[in-house]
Amino acid sequence: MSNEARVSNFGAVPLRRRWKWLLTFGIIEILGGLAAIVVPIIGSLVALAFFGAILIVSAIFHIIHAVQVRRWSGFFWHMLGGVIYGAAGVIIVLYPLDGIAALMLVLGVLFIVDGAIRIVLAAGLRPLDGWGWFFAGGVASIVLGTLLLVMWPQAAPWVVGTLFGVNLIVSGLMSTLLALSYRSGSVPMSAERAPA
Repeated sequence: MSNEARVSNFGAVPLRRRWKWLLTFGIIEILGGLAAIVVPIIGSLVALAFFGAILIVSAIFHIIHAVQVRRWSGFFWHMLGGVIYGAAGVIIVLYPLDGIAALMLVLGVLFIVDGAIRIVLAAGLRPLDGWGWFFAGGVASIVLGTLLLVMWPQAAPWVVGTLFGVNLIVSGLMSTLLALSYRSGSVPMSAERAPA
């Protein structure tokens, strides 16, 4: 087998040998996503807990790094960034319902900005085939963002949880389909027998 074939199959071999774990993980993600959609407030709180934890861990690393390079001229700003990250993470963990509302507001603005960018891109691509898809996607994104802002903050708990659930389901489906493709033998057996 050529070196190129070995490199292309390098990541596939371990996945094929562990397809059951990948399948289990995919099913758990799908079930978690369905639960988040059925009970969106729980999904919102779980998503926010993850986000808060990431901010706190990031803050710890920022502060440790700032202490290690304390003689650097940017020490103060690095340390300040860590403190701000940590404070934001703690606030989100302590006041999750307010955090959910803030997250929905950010998502609404993000969708509107994304939609505007897509419409601008569609205008630039207009002579080419497929420009209408960009335009339609941009309009849909702006409509969704506007709906989020109009429904804010009353609908925040179920909107964030539902979006989190959809994301989990999509990720779980991808993992499940990948596991099944390895189980069915889509990856050639020769890839596993190839000499190192």
